[in-house]
Amino acid sequence: MPHAIQIRQTGGPEVLNWTAVDVHGLKVGDRVAYAGPIGGYSEVRLIVSRISGGEKLPVVFDSVGKDTFLRSLDCLRPRGLMVTFGQASGPIDPIAPVLLSQKDSLFLTRPFLFHYMERRDALEASANELFEVVASGKVRINVNQRFALKDAADAHKALEARATSGSTILTI
Repeated sequence: MPHAIQIRQTGGPEVLNWTAVDVHGLKVGDRVAYAGPIGGYSEVRLIVSRISGGEKLPVVFDSVGKDTFLRSLDCLRPRGLMVTFGQASGPIDPIAPVLLSQKDSLFLTRPFLFHYMERRDALEASANELFEVVASGKVRINVNQRFALKDAADAHKALEARATSGSTILTI
């Protein structure tokens, strides 16, 4: 019988239950929900400083949201661009636009994929282009650790402990 990770209550990795599931009742179009583990977040400025040799950045892409937004702004050089595209830690609190001028005339955007890919053919063309670049070797995706799906709680603990780097894959 197939298995899945089921979460029946809120909590830490201990609530990730490897459970036998009946999939015979599923039909095309049924919705199946999934989510990635969210671990602790490092001090953004310290990481940027190490990576950039102490220089501020022209662009910051922030997928975390609430917990890192203001610190990400602090990583930008004058007239830098902040691209916030996720909210793993929650939605960003409202800000006054004057904050962007106070932090050296920064630019801020919150793009939404479907505003850029309104038609299915455009989305497919973009995805194909990405996969071609990856297949060509121009972009390398580092998968540095793999966990069996049944060990999702261990993967979550490793992410929380900052014991991972690159991509982490759950295998079936």
